[in-house]
Amino acid sequence: MSRPRFSAALLKPKHWGIWFLFGLLWLVVQMPQSVRMAFGTGVGKLAWNLKSRRHITEVNIRLAYPDLSAAEQEQLARDHLIAVGRGFIEMAMCWWLAEWRCRGLVEYQGKEHLEAALKEGGVIMLSAHFTPLEFSGRLLALEHDIAAMFRPSENEVLNWAWSKFRGKVAKHAIPRDDVRGMIKRLKEGYPVWYAADQATAFKYTATVPFMGEPALTNTSTSRFAKLGKAKVVPFFVHRRADNKKYILKFGEALDNYPSGNDAADAIRMNQLIEKAIEDAPEQYFWLHRRYKNRDGLADPY
Repeated sequence: MSRPRFSAALLKPKHWGIWFLFGLLWLVVQMPQSVRMAFGTGVGKLAWNLKSRRHITEVNIRLAYPDLSAAEQEQLARDHLIAVGRGFIEMAMCWWLAEWRCRGLVEYQGKEHLEAALKEGGVIMLSAHFTPLEFSGRLLALEHDIAAMFRPSENEVLNWAWSKFRGKVAKHAIPRDDVRGMIKRLKEGYPVWYAADQATAFKYTATVPFMGEPALTNTSTSRFAKLGKAKVVPFFVHRRADNKKYILKFGEALDNYPSGNDAADAIRMNQLIEKAIEDAPEQYFWLHRRYKNRDGLADPY
């Protein structure tokens, strides 16, 4: 995929704000990790005042954690928005943090499972939307050439920037609707990084439990694995509690996946994600309307 060229249109006054933000983020990235995370904490605390997003977070947490007290649910929601703020800084780290500094921030667990699966061909790294997800791609790319599914931005400056810097994350960037591109990379033997936990349409979906609640769930992973004759390796990331390291965790390649039953495969995927959430509940992306479009159920948002 060709990268968008820089043009004078990107320097129009309407874009000056985002260029200023880029400059500020570049400066923050050059600071020590403790300062970067403190800055992200401040961003997250400001985000608490965005009532619409806070509302989505609170609804999700109330549905996913009904046994928590109201105070505990609110604290988890606050912690999540702080994690989102830190994720915002980590996106900039993905672009501008020097490679030697990246290497000092990562801890791999179970990488041998990925290596073993790659010996047999292409691999789908089954992931989910955790707040350090973008930066985890940069860390993973230190060890492997990978391909990644992505969603182009509607903002032309952001789209240019993501396209410019995406090479630090993925050797091959695949638009989310380019199924042929994904299958091609799998057949070429690449690990393809795919976060499949956000369903936006009814095609290739099933309504199955997620955190004990019915949720519209993407079933494309099964389809891609079958078409690409690929192994599926669970891959999740979380920021360590002290904020000093990022844990990239790989599981064993899934047996009998796809099974031929898309709903059963979706349930299995959700269970893997639920297990990963246990490592850092506040870092899962609760800002997404995870429980929308449920069969026969009212929209909780």
